[in-house]
Amino acid sequence: MFRSSLAGTVKNVNPEDARALADPESVDSSLDGVYVFPAGLEQSRYWLLDQLAGASTASNMAVAFRLQGPIQDEAAEQAVRALVLRHEALRTTFRMIDDALAQVISEEAAYEFAVSDLRTLPEADRPQRAEELIHEHSRIHIDLANGPALYVRLIHVTDADHFLAFTVHHIACDGWSNGVLIRDFAEIHSAAIEKREPSLPELPFQFADFTVWQQSWLESEAAQAALGFWKEHIRREMPAIDLPTDHPRTAQKSAPGNIEGWLLSPELTSRLKAYGRQHDATMHQVLLAAFEALIARYTGQTEFLLGSTIANRTQPGMENVVGRFAHPQVILADVRGNPSYRELLARVIDWSAKAYAHQDLPFSRLAEQFQIDQAGATSQFLQVYFVYQKAFMQPQVAGELRIIPRPSVSGGVNFDMLVSIVERNEGPRLQIEYNTLLFERERVLRLLEQYTRVLEAVMDNDILPVSALPLVSEEERSTLAAAATPTPTAAVTGAPEQTACGSLTQLFDSHAAALSDSPALIVGGARIGWSDLRARSIRFAHTIQRRGLCHGQTVAIRIEPNADTAAAAIAALRLGLAILPIPAGASAAEWQKIQMTLKPALCIAGPGFAAEPLGVTCFTELETGSYDADAHASDLPDPTGSGTAWLGAVVRGDGSYEWIPVSQVATIRSMQSSAGALGIKAGDVVLIASPTVPLADAWTDLLLPLLSGATVVYPEREKAEQLRSVIDREQVSFAFGTPAEWLHVLDSWAGDRRLNIVCRGSRLATLSAGRLAKSTCRVWSLISATQTAGPFALARLDPNRQELPLSPLPG
Repeated sequence: MFRSSLAGTVKNVNPEDARALADPESVDSSLDGVYVFPAGLEQSRYWLLDQLAGASTASNMAVAFRLQGPIQDEAAEQAVRALVLRHEALRTTFRMIDDALAQVISEEAAYEFAVSDLRTLPEADRPQRAEELIHEHSRIHIDLANGPALYVRLIHVTDADHFLAFTVHHIACDGWSNGVLIRDFAEIHSAAIEKREPSLPELPFQFADFTVWQQSWLESEAAQAALGFWKEHIRREMPAIDLPTDHPRTAQKSAPGNIEGWLLSPELTSRLKAYGRQHDATMHQVLLAAFEALIARYTGQTEFLLGSTIANRTQPGMENVVGRFAHPQVILADVRGNPSYRELLARVIDWSAKAYAHQDLPFSRLAEQFQIDQAGATSQFLQVYFVYQKAFMQPQVAGELRIIPRPSVSGGVNFDMLVSIVERNEGPRLQIEYNTLLFERERVLRLLEQYTRVLEAVMDNDILPVSALPLVSEEERSTLAAAATPTPTAAVTGAPEQTACGSLTQLFDSHAAALSDSPALIVGGARIGWSDLRARSIRFAHTIQRRGLCHGQTVAIRIEPNADTAAAAIAALRLGLAILPIPAGASAAEWQKIQMTLKPALCIAGPGFAAEPLGVTCFTELETGSYDADAHASDLPDPTGSGTAWLGAVVRGDGSYEWIPVSQVATIRSMQSSAGALGIKAGDVVLIASPTVPLADAWTDLLLPLLSGATVVYPEREKAEQLRSVIDREQVSFAFGTPAEWLHVLDSWAGDRRLNIVCRGSRLATLSAGRLAKSTCRVWSLISATQTAGPFALARLDPNRQELPLSPLPG
């Protein structure tokens, strides 16, 4: 399959031809010849990165080992020379030949071996100097066209304490290869000391042979099937993960990096492994599910792409070869619907099985199909990587010499962040390699703490929903709560005057009287006037009243994109009931949990859902004939603004709900403050693109326009082209939705200067904000929380500013 059957494919070039292919200085005149092979896809990607990055060392792979015992410089160098002769990847340079990148493999061993002797320094200064040398060595610039490919430095601290540092480019080596290098080095060195032949397995092929086979495989039906799978599941428009950064992003592709990490405790490790066995999950899947949940909490994204690395050594004999076999693999994270950790793990297991069956397709081929800038593939499409692996580098013994791996050193990065869990003899090491131009060390250490805390939390309670996973300790929570508590004498500046209307229903009725037949709601094209909506709410209120509900009781309402939801909510408010808004994305199980814990007096939902959970009343059951709205309105209570309007849910650390009562007057103030800051007024048209958002967002999305006298538009479909059509047809002035929805719409549309796009919920990711701000629309980020009766902060996006000028809303 490899070189033995591809002899005719290998082009043997004599020294004269070799010099014709390269600059005279690039090929030593003493070489007998070189082999020329096509470069692999991953090699081509790293070559392109190198061409754009210039002198960057971001693609270096640097490892170091502690040596305990005697070692001679000459013996160490001879072992390195034998390594280079054994593995062609360490003798390979790269050239463009006939407009294609080629591997040029020399028959001679080219490498750089340096020795640093610190034994003349004061003993106290040696450890620090050794660390400095190891870090300096990791940042050596490797010339891919001229070589050498391998740089080695031997550092003597004492006669029996040394360090050995290897630096090689990712184009020639992967993590697995590092284990091969140190294992072979130990055996070659030991054999030389003992004056015997090294006992190493014969290599049936070299990496260059694999690249020829890979090119052939990429034309096969199996490769086309794998490509079809990835194109079906991965969409080009999926937003990249956008973690909060400490510094603004730049156009720079590569950057200096650093690594922080620690060992997971034996107790936690034991629990994680036992949990995996109990649920037929690998350790990788158990850890990945928790990491996806953490990223979802950090970014507010519920569907995103993570990068990982696949070893790609599927053929016999590959395990002993040095080369760039590994390639990135895409992980599709699906955290939609606020799943429990157990549910999220099931999704991870399902995805892993599907992806593993199609792992042979290199990421570069997928990037070609999506027309992704290959030079930025790891920084634009896959920004955050998650890897779980066994330690490739194991302690070795070479005669009297003990070789002990050290934690890795970062030579630089082409991504935002790489989170690794490496199984070592002393236990799993959790570490993060990160872009130091974006992140400060303190943020990375905090992320490590939070990930560890999430792992501990899900082992304590695996039915915790993602939204309930604890990111802060109890001590931090108390500190934050104390800092957020205003002093009794603190005055709120800029608070709006209390509305003249004493209650929510009085405010709604005043708009209904003024706007009458104007549409209050447009649902998929059907129009419901203000008077009609008011009349329906009164009919609903009488039906609910006849069921015996009275002031102060709770009614749970599923917030669906229809007029019945609005009518039922206004009806409940007319009776002085406290509304418990349930997002449309909540499952039947979540409804039952709410019914058991809060015991609402009535649960209301649409016909498509009401049949599922027991005890849920359908909206249609509230229709009981026609009424003279004005006459029958007087038969209903007239609640004051001081009563509770609705209950907001806050998820506790144990997964249970804490219900926060929100008064009518607080709701009016919040809605009027938000409308005033955004500029929403009577007669405006407000489109709500995604009514299935979690918690109270869907509820306040409905209240904000209705209490402002604006028309609410629920589109029949949420595809980009339909949203654009609705925006144009209904002359929408404000559009509420998620950043992902608007990015998708604006991918093929420049926008409209008259349109205000409102991204609501939690923090708007910086990268998404930058893309949105470039549209011709006015773009806002509206931040909400139950504790503040809805929206509490607003930012107007500016394409000329890196920072978001987030401001608290008045009051």
